Amino acid sequence: MSSISVVVAVYNAQAWLPRFAASLQSQSFGDFEALLVDDASADDSVQTAQAIASADPRFKVVALPENRGAGAARNIGVRQAAGETLCFADPDDVLPPQSLEARYAAYKKHKAI
Repeated sequence: MSSISVVVAVYNAQAWLPRFAASLQSQSFGDFEALLVDDASADDSVQTAQAIASADPRFKVVALPENRGAGAARNIGVRQAAGETLCFADPDDVLPPQSLEARYAAYKKHKAI
């Protein structure tokens, strides 16, 4: 089990996914899983996400067959999360290198997601 599950709703985010993945891969805290939930994107987001996941086993792709909206995609990611705690991110985010470390420390200190 990973310490943190990062749930990411993806829709037509092909252009941003490599940069987002790189920001996660450069975290000072590496004990995470990233659930990339593709919400039936019309671009090549799912293929881009699958390429990232094939190169880094911390990334997992959930491809939805039809568009259900960001909230539903996040909820599906939450249900599949196996981490000790959760955080959410968007595929156009760039997380600072200590982001997950700070979040996990806050979780441990306050026992809050």
